[in-house]
Amino acid sequence: MELGLLLGKEIIVMLLMALLGLLTVRAGLLKAADSKILSVVLVYLVMPCVILNAFQVKVTEARTKGLAIGFIAAILIHVVFIGITLIVGRFTKISNVMKASLIFTNSGNLIIPLVTGALGAEMVFYTCAYTIIQMILMWTYGVTLIGEDKRVDWKRLLSNVNFIIIIIGMILFGCGIQLPGMVDNVISRMSSLIGPLSMIMIGMMVGGIELKKVFVNKSNYIFCILRLIIYPLIIICLFKITGMTKWADDQNLLIVSVLAAAAPSAASVTNISQIVGKNSEQAATLNIASLLLCTITLPLIISLYVFMI
Repeated sequence: MELGLLLGKEIIVMLLMALLGLLTVRAGLLKAADSKILSVVLVYLVMPCVILNAFQVKVTEARTKGLAIGFIAAILIHVVFIGITLIVGRFTKISNVMKASLIFTNSGNLIIPLVTGALGAEMVFYTCAYTIIQMILMWTYGVTLIGEDKRVDWKRLLSNVNFIIIIIGMILFGCGIQLPGMVDNVISRMSSLIGPLSMIMIGMMVGGIELKKVFVNKSNYIFCILRLIIYPLIIICLFKITGMTKWADDQNLLIVSVLAAAAPSAASVTNISQIVGKNSEQAATLNIASLLLCTITLPLIISLYVFMI
Protein backbone atom coordinates (compact mmCIF):
# COMPACT_ATOMS: atom_id res chain seq x y z
CA MET A 1 0.00 0.00 0.00
CA GLU A 2 2.88 2.36 0.78
CA LEU A 3 4.32 1.80 -2.69
CA GLY A 4 0.91 2.53 -4.22
CA LEU A 5 0.72 5.83 -2.32
CA LEU A 6 4.27 6.69 -3.37
CA LEU A 7 3.39 6.00 -7.00
CA GLY A 8 0.26 8.10 -6.60
CA LYS A 9 2.35 11.05 -5.39
CA GLU A 10 4.82 10.62 -8.24
CA ILE A 11 1.99 10.54 -10.78
CA ILE A 12 0.51 13.73 -9.32
CA VAL A 13 3.91 15.44 -9.61
CA MET A 14 4.17 14.33 -13.24
CA LEU A 15 0.63 15.50 -13.97
CA LEU A 16 1.52 18.94 -12.61
CA MET A 17 4.45 18.99 -15.03
CA ALA A 18 2.06 18.07 -17.85
CA LEU A 19 -0.24 20.88 -16.70
CA LEU A 20 2.60 23.35 -17.30
CA GLY A 21 2.86 22.13 -20.89
CA LEU A 22 -0.92 22.41 -21.34
CA LEU A 23 -0.94 25.96 -19.96
CA THR A 24 1.79 27.12 -22.34
CA VAL A 25 -0.41 26.01 -25.25
CA ARG A 26 -3.66 27.40 -23.84
CA ALA A 27 -1.89 30.72 -23.10
CA GLY A 28 -0.75 30.91 -26.72
CA LEU A 29 2.96 30.85 -25.85
CA LEU A 30 3.44 27.66 -27.85
CA LYS A 31 1.42 25.56 -30.26
CA ALA A 32 0.46 21.93 -29.71
CA ALA A 33 2.41 21.09 -32.87
CA ASP A 34 5.57 22.37 -31.15
CA SER A 35 5.44 19.24 -28.97
CA LYS A 36 7.02 17.46 -31.96
CA ILE A 37 10.25 19.36 -31.23
CA LEU A 38 10.32 17.99 -27.68
CA SER A 39 9.49 14.55 -29.07
CA VAL A 40 12.58 14.68 -31.29
CA VAL A 41 14.74 15.81 -28.34
CA LEU A 42 13.37 12.96 -26.20
CA VAL A 43 13.71 10.23 -28.83
CA TYR A 44 17.11 11.18 -30.25
CA LEU A 45 18.90 12.78 -27.27
CA VAL A 46 17.34 12.09 -23.88
CA MET A 47 16.17 8.48 -24.28
CA PRO A 48 19.55 7.24 -25.63
CA CYS A 49 21.21 8.87 -22.59
CA VAL A 50 18.71 7.17 -20.25
CA ILE A 51 19.41 3.78 -21.81
CA LEU A 52 23.19 4.24 -21.80
CA ASN A 53 23.14 5.55 -18.23
CA ALA A 54 21.10 2.55 -17.09
CA PHE A 55 23.75 0.15 -18.40
CA GLN A 56 26.58 2.03 -16.67
CA VAL A 57 26.51 -0.27 -13.66
CA LYS A 58 28.93 -2.94 -12.48
CA VAL A 59 28.32 -6.49 -13.66
CA THR A 60 27.09 -8.64 -10.79
CA GLU A 61 25.42 -12.03 -10.66
CA ALA A 62 22.28 -10.43 -9.19
CA ARG A 63 22.01 -7.84 -11.98
CA THR A 64 22.62 -10.43 -14.71
CA LYS A 65 19.97 -12.72 -13.20
CA GLY A 66 17.59 -9.78 -12.77
CA LEU A 67 17.99 -8.69 -16.39
CA ALA A 68 17.33 -12.26 -17.57
CA ILE A 69 14.14 -12.39 -15.47
CA GLY A 70 13.17 -9.01 -16.91
CA PHE A 71 13.52 -10.36 -20.46
CA ILE A 72 11.44 -13.46 -19.65
CA ALA A 73 8.74 -11.30 -18.05
CA ALA A 74 8.71 -8.89 -21.02
CA ILE A 75 8.41 -11.72 -23.56
CA LEU A 76 5.60 -13.37 -21.55
CA ILE A 77 3.72 -10.08 -21.21
CA HIS A 78 3.88 -9.27 -24.92
CA VAL A 79 2.92 -12.81 -26.00
CA VAL A 80 -0.09 -12.68 -23.66
CA PHE A 81 -1.07 -9.17 -24.78
CA ILE A 82 -0.88 -10.12 -28.46
CA GLY A 83 -2.87 -13.31 -27.81
CA ILE A 84 -5.63 -11.55 -25.85
CA THR A 85 -5.84 -8.78 -28.43
CA LEU A 86 -6.22 -11.27 -31.28
CA ILE A 87 -9.10 -12.89 -29.36
CA VAL A 88 -10.73 -9.51 -28.63
CA GLY A 89 -10.29 -8.50 -32.26
CA ARG A 90 -11.95 -11.68 -33.46
CA PHE A 91 -15.18 -10.99 -31.57
CA THR A 92 -15.26 -7.21 -31.98
CA LYS A 93 -14.66 -4.66 -34.73
CA ILE A 94 -11.84 -2.70 -33.09
CA SER A 95 -9.36 -0.99 -35.40
CA ASN A 96 -5.77 -2.08 -35.82
CA VAL A 97 -4.67 1.14 -34.12
CA MET A 98 -6.69 0.18 -31.04
CA LYS A 99 -5.17 -3.32 -31.15
CA ALA A 100 -1.66 -1.83 -31.20
CA SER A 101 -2.61 0.55 -28.36
CA LEU A 102 -3.72 -2.43 -26.27
CA ILE A 103 -0.47 -4.32 -26.87
CA PHE A 104 2.16 -1.59 -26.60
CA THR A 105 2.50 0.59 -23.50
CA ASN A 106 4.26 3.80 -22.56
CA SER A 107 7.08 1.91 -20.86
CA GLY A 108 9.63 4.63 -21.59
CA ASN A 109 8.56 8.25 -21.23
CA LEU A 110 6.17 7.53 -18.35
CA ILE A 111 7.45 4.42 -16.58
CA ILE A 112 11.16 5.32 -16.43
CA PRO A 113 10.49 8.56 -14.49
CA LEU A 114 8.05 6.68 -12.23
CA VAL A 115 10.55 3.90 -11.56
CA THR A 116 13.25 6.48 -10.83
CA GLY A 117 11.08 8.39 -8.38
CA ALA A 118 9.36 5.47 -6.64
CA LEU A 119 11.90 2.63 -6.75
CA GLY A 120 15.23 4.41 -7.26
CA ALA A 121 17.48 5.20 -10.23
CA GLU A 122 19.25 1.82 -9.95
CA MET A 123 16.00 0.04 -10.96
CA VAL A 124 15.89 1.85 -14.33
CA PHE A 125 18.44 -0.73 -15.49
CA TYR A 126 15.73 -3.40 -15.47
CA THR A 127 13.32 -1.33 -17.58
CA CYS A 128 15.73 -1.88 -20.49
CA ALA A 129 14.56 -5.50 -20.84
CA TYR A 130 10.97 -4.44 -21.46
CA THR A 131 12.09 -1.58 -23.71
CA ILE A 132 14.18 -3.90 -25.91
CA ILE A 133 11.41 -6.49 -26.40
CA GLN A 134 8.77 -3.83 -27.06
CA MET A 135 10.99 -1.92 -29.49
CA ILE A 136 11.68 -5.04 -31.56
CA LEU A 137 7.98 -5.96 -31.67
CA MET A 138 6.85 -2.38 -32.24
CA TRP A 139 9.01 -1.87 -35.34
CA THR A 140 8.17 -5.30 -36.78
CA TYR A 141 4.74 -6.60 -35.75
CA GLY A 142 3.44 -3.19 -34.65
CA VAL A 143 4.26 -1.35 -37.87
CA THR A 144 2.71 -4.08 -40.03
CA LEU A 145 -0.39 -4.16 -37.80
CA ILE A 146 -0.98 -0.40 -37.82
CA GLY A 147 -0.05 0.02 -41.49
CA GLU A 148 -2.01 -3.09 -42.50
CA ASP A 149 1.05 -4.24 -44.42
CA LYS A 150 2.58 -7.72 -44.18
CA ARG A 151 6.10 -6.48 -44.95
CA VAL A 152 8.50 -5.97 -42.05
CA ASP A 153 10.86 -2.99 -42.33
CA TRP A 154 13.96 -4.41 -40.62
CA LYS A 155 16.02 -1.43 -41.79
CA ARG A 156 13.83 0.92 -39.71
CA LEU A 157 14.42 -1.20 -36.61
CA LEU A 158 18.17 -1.71 -37.08
CA SER A 159 18.73 1.97 -37.84
CA ASN A 160 16.69 3.13 -34.84
CA VAL A 161 19.01 5.18 -32.62
CA ASN A 162 17.62 3.70 -29.40
CA PHE A 163 18.06 0.14 -30.65
CA ILE A 164 21.68 0.94 -31.55
CA ILE A 165 22.26 2.52 -28.12
CA ILE A 166 20.78 -0.55 -26.42
CA ILE A 167 23.28 -2.78 -28.24
CA ILE A 168 26.15 -0.44 -27.29
CA GLY A 169 24.94 -0.29 -23.69
CA MET A 170 24.74 -4.08 -23.42
CA ILE A 171 28.25 -4.44 -24.85
CA LEU A 172 29.60 -1.90 -22.35
CA PHE A 173 27.77 -3.66 -19.52
CA GLY A 174 28.92 -7.13 -20.59
CA CYS A 175 32.55 -5.99 -20.91
CA GLY A 176 32.43 -3.99 -17.70
CA ILE A 177 33.48 -0.80 -19.52
CA GLN A 178 32.77 2.48 -17.72
CA LEU A 179 32.54 5.75 -19.65
CA PRO A 180 34.95 8.61 -18.79
CA GLY A 181 33.84 10.76 -15.84
CA MET A 182 32.90 13.87 -17.83
CA VAL A 183 30.97 11.88 -20.47
CA ASP A 184 29.20 9.91 -17.76
CA ASN A 185 28.28 13.18 -16.03
CA VAL A 186 26.73 14.58 -19.22
CA ILE A 187 24.75 11.39 -19.84
CA SER A 188 23.54 11.30 -16.23
CA ARG A 189 22.33 14.91 -16.33
CA MET A 190 20.63 14.43 -19.70
CA SER A 191 18.87 11.35 -18.31
CA SER A 192 17.29 13.41 -15.55
CA LEU A 193 15.39 15.42 -18.18
CA ILE A 194 13.19 12.54 -19.28
CA GLY A 195 10.48 13.08 -16.66
CA PRO A 196 9.91 16.85 -17.05
CA LEU A 197 10.32 16.93 -20.84
CA SER A 198 8.05 13.89 -21.36
CA MET A 199 5.25 15.33 -19.28
CA ILE A 200 5.54 18.84 -20.76
CA MET A 201 5.35 17.27 -24.23
CA ILE A 202 2.26 15.24 -23.27
CA GLY A 203 0.68 18.33 -21.72
CA MET A 204 1.24 20.26 -24.94
CA MET A 205 -0.40 17.44 -26.93
CA VAL A 206 -3.41 17.50 -24.60
CA GLY A 207 -3.58 21.28 -24.98
CA GLY A 208 -4.19 20.86 -28.69
CA ILE A 209 -7.01 18.32 -28.37
CA GLU A 210 -10.61 19.00 -27.40
CA LEU A 211 -10.94 16.91 -24.22
CA LYS A 212 -14.65 16.44 -24.88
CA LYS A 213 -13.70 14.10 -27.74
CA VAL A 214 -11.70 11.99 -25.30
CA PHE A 215 -14.46 11.43 -22.75
CA VAL A 216 -17.59 11.42 -24.91
CA ASN A 217 -16.59 8.26 -26.83
CA LYS A 218 -17.78 5.14 -25.01
CA SER A 219 -15.25 2.90 -26.79
CA ASN A 220 -12.45 4.84 -25.06
CA TYR A 221 -13.74 3.67 -21.68
CA ILE A 222 -13.89 0.05 -22.83
CA PHE A 223 -10.36 0.42 -24.14
CA CYS A 224 -9.12 1.87 -20.84
CA ILE A 225 -10.74 -0.92 -18.82
CA LEU A 226 -8.91 -3.47 -20.97
CA ARG A 227 -5.56 -1.63 -21.16
CA LEU A 228 -5.35 -0.37 -17.58
CA ILE A 229 -7.20 -3.04 -15.59
CA ILE A 230 -7.93 -6.35 -17.34
CA TYR A 231 -4.61 -6.78 -19.15
CA PRO A 232 -2.36 -6.06 -16.12
CA LEU A 233 -4.57 -8.18 -13.83
CA ILE A 234 -4.07 -11.15 -16.17
CA ILE A 235 -0.31 -10.62 -16.00
CA ILE A 236 -0.35 -10.43 -12.19
CA CYS A 237 -2.30 -13.71 -12.04
CA LEU A 238 0.15 -15.36 -14.47
CA PHE A 239 3.12 -14.19 -12.41
CA LYS A 240 1.47 -15.69 -9.33
CA ILE A 241 0.41 -18.97 -10.99
CA THR A 242 3.77 -19.59 -12.69
CA GLY A 243 5.70 -18.80 -9.51
CA MET A 244 7.63 -15.97 -11.18
CA THR A 245 7.06 -13.84 -8.08
CA LYS A 246 9.52 -16.15 -6.29
CA TRP A 247 12.23 -16.00 -8.95
CA ALA A 248 13.56 -12.55 -8.15
CA ASP A 249 15.53 -11.80 -4.98
CA ASP A 250 14.36 -8.19 -5.20
CA GLN A 251 10.58 -7.97 -5.68
CA ASN A 252 10.97 -4.46 -7.11
CA LEU A 253 12.34 -6.14 -10.24
CA LEU A 254 8.98 -7.64 -11.21
CA ILE A 255 7.18 -4.50 -10.04
CA VAL A 256 9.00 -2.76 -12.90
CA SER A 257 7.46 -5.27 -15.33
CA VAL A 258 3.99 -4.90 -13.79
CA LEU A 259 4.27 -1.10 -14.05
CA ALA A 260 5.13 -1.43 -17.75
CA ALA A 261 2.23 -3.84 -18.28
CA ALA A 262 -0.24 -1.51 -16.51
CA ALA A 263 0.93 1.67 -18.26
CA PRO A 264 -1.20 3.67 -20.72
CA SER A 265 -0.87 3.09 -24.46
CA ALA A 266 2.43 3.90 -26.12
CA ALA A 267 2.87 7.36 -27.63
CA SER A 268 4.88 5.68 -30.40
CA VAL A 269 1.63 4.10 -31.68
CA THR A 270 0.46 7.65 -32.44
CA ASN A 271 3.78 8.47 -34.11
CA ILE A 272 3.66 5.37 -36.33
CA SER A 273 -0.01 5.89 -37.22
CA GLN A 274 0.89 9.44 -38.33
CA ILE A 275 3.70 8.07 -40.52
CA VAL A 276 1.53 5.44 -42.23
CA GLY A 277 -1.61 7.63 -42.30
CA LYS A 278 -3.86 5.31 -40.29
CA ASN A 279 -6.21 6.64 -37.56
CA SER A 280 -3.63 8.91 -35.90
CA GLU A 281 -6.37 10.96 -34.18
CA GLN A 282 -7.83 7.81 -32.61
CA ALA A 283 -4.37 6.74 -31.46
CA ALA A 284 -3.79 10.12 -29.80
CA THR A 285 -7.23 10.06 -28.16
CA LEU A 286 -6.65 6.57 -26.73
CA ASN A 287 -3.22 7.62 -25.49
CA ILE A 288 -4.56 10.68 -23.68
CA ALA A 289 -7.61 8.87 -22.22
CA SER A 290 -5.47 6.04 -20.81
CA LEU A 291 -2.83 8.50 -19.60
CA LEU A 292 -5.38 10.49 -17.59
CA LEU A 293 -7.11 7.43 -16.11
CA CYS A 294 -3.86 5.64 -15.21
CA THR A 295 -3.43 8.16 -12.40
CA ILE A 296 -6.12 6.14 -10.61
CA THR A 297 -5.45 2.62 -11.87
CA LEU A 298 -1.63 2.40 -11.63
CA PRO A 299 -1.36 2.85 -7.83
CA LEU A 300 -4.26 0.42 -7.32
CA ILE A 301 -2.76 -2.25 -9.61
CA ILE A 302 0.64 -2.04 -7.91
CA SER A 303 -0.93 -2.10 -4.44
CA LEU A 304 -2.86 -5.24 -5.43
CA TYR A 305 0.30 -6.88 -6.79
CA VAL A 306 2.25 -6.13 -3.60
CA PHE A 307 -0.65 -7.51 -1.53
CA MET A 308 -0.81 -10.73 -3.60
CA ILE A 309 2.90 -11.53 -3.28
